[in-house]
Amino acid sequence: MSRPNGETREIPRPMPAFIGLLYGFAVVLCALYVGDRLIGSPSDTLATFVDLDLDQNLSTWYASLLWFGCAFFSWEFARHTHRRLRGRSWVLFLMPALFLAFSIDEVARLHEALGVALDRILLGVDRTETWLPATGIWIIVFAIPLVIAIVVLGIVVRPYLEHKRAAFTLIVVGMAMVLVGALGIEALSNLVEVGSTEGTIQVLVEEALELVGATTVLWGCYGLVRPEPILDTSA
Repeated sequence: MSRPNGETREIPRPMPAFIGLLYGFAVVLCALYVGDRLIGSPSDTLATFVDLDLDQNLSTWYASLLWFGCAFFSWEFARHTHRRLRGRSWVLFLMPALFLAFSIDEVARLHEALGVALDRILLGVDRTETWLPATGIWIIVFAIPLVIAIVVLGIVVRPYLEHKRAAFTLIVVGMAMVLVGALGIEALSNLVEVGSTEGTIQVLVEEALELVGATTVLWGCYGLVRPEPILDTSA
């Protein structure tokens, strides 16, 4: 029996198996970090490899791959949609551009280099001598413009994702988690001592939010290129 207004609703799909595995791997990375701290980090090599707060190690390479996957799937969606609609649908390419920038930044740490430069240019001192000893001033200078840019991007591309509402919701939720971790929780690193119990918890929460958030964004981007969802027309 069809609905009185003739509308259809999307039947929720189960989580893809590979996304479940990626969530699981994020948990493993967090467990390795906490486990190493609990046993006193007996090996410097192992500690460096599993430290969620360091660069060029397991967690940063993994996060870079997650964002690259987001860029790939959103690129495919943008390419096919723009080929069909033309016109202003070119704005969809801003999504893979953003995700690719995140992927590159995970490895190259561009925001960190820019942050150090800003500290010296705007403050004239090293960040350790300021009231933001851990993050430096970049978290203020970049945070607000970045959040505004992402919100505007979401508003601009939303009309092209009306038939992919579930995927769009996952992307929004994932990005919110990433921003809370990367900007909100990271800001707390200025208030805790590196290597302390509080510092370890701060890093764990921050990086867990970023990893889980990026995985959720990837799930949403994958949803953009999946076949059209099954529609329920029953009462």
